[in-house]
Parts: sequence; structure tokens; C-alpha cells
Amino acid sequence: MNKTHILLTILLVIVPVVIAGPIQNTHEQALQARTAHLACAVERAKTQLDILNTQTQKDVTQLKSNLDADLTHLKELVTQKNRKGFDDTAKTLRTDLNIARDTIKETRDTKSENENKDKESRDNKKVARDAAKEQLQSAQEAFKTCQNNALKTQAQAMNDIADTATKRWQQKIDDFKAKGIKTDELQNVLDEAKAEKEKLALTISTSDPNELTDAMKAWRESNLHIHARFEIAKLRASISTLEERAATHNTNIDLAPAKKLLEQAEGLLSPGTAYGSGEFESVWKAIKEANQKLKSSIKQAKSLLKKNKTQNNTSKGGSSNE
Repeated sequence: MNKTHILLTILLVIVPVVIAGPIQNTHEQALQARTAHLACAVERAKTQLDILNTQTQKDVTQLKSNLDADLTHLKELVTQKNRKGFDDTAKTLRTDLNIARDTIKETRDTKSENENKDKESRDNKKVARDAAKEQLQSAQEAFKTCQNNALKTQAQAMNDIADTATKRWQQKIDDFKAKGIKTDELQNVLDEAKAEKEKLALTISTSDPNELTDAMKAWRESNLHIHARFEIAKLRASISTLEERAATHNTNIDLAPAKKLLEQAEGLLSPGTAYGSGEFESVWKAIKEANQKLKSSIKQAKSLLKKNKTQNNTSKGGSSNE
């Protein structure tokens, strides 16, 4: 096999993989975790509304119905993995929770004013108020327990998402190694992700919600930008290997545009630092454009090689006929 055939084979091997994009909370588990937190708030609000109804005979049927409908719709959207619809419905649910809260406050304030004007009413309803207070305290304790369980569900979802990502990345590293592509930078990013995932996993069973909350926050901060960094490392590994092999076969491939775009994307990444306005979109736009530039460079190189091969064959054929 001559060097043209060899390089054509190399180019086919190095063609950049499809950009996977960041793993976002569109996973069913992640949406379920968010639903669990909201379900806790719904149950507490409904209990408070029932107590209000007992105390004041205020009709709370529609308020409770709205909360139930919102929560049911959220669960349907979880099954559909519809992130946009979920976010919109979650906003509606929070609005309905606020309406319920305001209704409870306004009704209680009015009731207190009326009772203050009537001493007999105050005395007769003291027992009812004490009973309602106990019910509210019980509802608050149930809410705390519910929230703690939801927190663990959320942490487990985060851990599972991280596990899916690291397994996918390990497979990509193995694939690259099999093709002779350097994977040092990729391995460094993967090792970092695995270490942070293990820290989170160790705290999931804790009974201290504050400890778990801190662990989840630390995981988010340490892993911020990590998906972008892995994609950048993938493209850089492809570019580096392609440059080396092209140089070996004295073939020029213009990879500067792709490299420049990756530098731009990396310049916006700082582990543990939140994205600024529009930076998330800018980072992934640059990564995807770099991928396209790399594909375009490879396509041009293959076209040039085929053209040179045809010219060489024609030239050899002409020489033989002479």
C-alpha cells in the first residue's frame, strides 16, 4: 500500500466523532428528583388548606385541584422527558403554591381580626386554634422528611447521570486508544470526573441533609464545564494525531481554524466558576464549529489526495505509452 492509500485510511479513522453535547437534567431520573421536591411542597400546602377549611369553612377545593393537576401534569412530562414542558409546568405549579400560601395568610389575618373583636369567640375557639397549630407542626415535620428523601433522590440521580457519562467517556477513550490516538488529556478529565462522583456517592446514605446538600453543591461546582472540557479534549486528540500522521506522509492539512475555535471555547471555561451570560451557548457553538471545521479539513485533504493519486496514475500511464 503506497503512502496515499495509507493516509486516506488514516483520515477515515481520525474523522471526528459526533459531538455528544453536555449531559443536562433532561434525564428522567433528574426530572423525577425535581418532581419529588415539588410534591413535598404540594402535600404541605394541601394539608394547610385542609386545616384552613376546618377553621374558617373557606372553600379550598379549586386551590387543591389546581395543585393536583399541576403535579399530575409534571409526572406525565417526566415520562416524556420533556424538559421545556416540565420547566413551564413547574413555574405554573409554583405560582399556584404561592396563591395557596397567600390565600391561607389573608384568610387567617381576617379571621384573627374578627376574633379580636369578639372575646367570646376568642375563648371558644382557642382549643381549635391549638389543635390546628399541632396539625401544622405535624405537616411541617412531614414536609422536612419528604424533602430529605427528595434530596437523596436528587443526589442519586446526579450520581447516576455522572456514572452514565463516565462510562460513555471510558468507551470513547478505549476506542481512541484502539485507533492509536493519544488519550492523556481525555484520561485526566475522566479521572477528575470519577473522583468527584465518588465523593458524592459516599454521602448519599448520610442522614444529615446539610451534609448532602453541601456534597451536591461541591459536585456541581467541580464538574461545571467538565462535559465541554471532555469534548474539547476529544477534538484536540484527533487534531494532534492527524497532524502527526499527515506530517509523516508530507501532507498538509489546514487544521488552524478548528484549533482556534477550541482555544476560544476553552478560554470561557474555568472549573468551579459559573458560566457568564451567553457563555454556555458560545462554548458549545465553538466546539461544534470546530468539529465541522475538522471534518471540512479532512474532506479537503482526502479530495486533494485522490486528485494527486489520479494525476500520478495518469502520468504513469502516459509514460508507459511512450
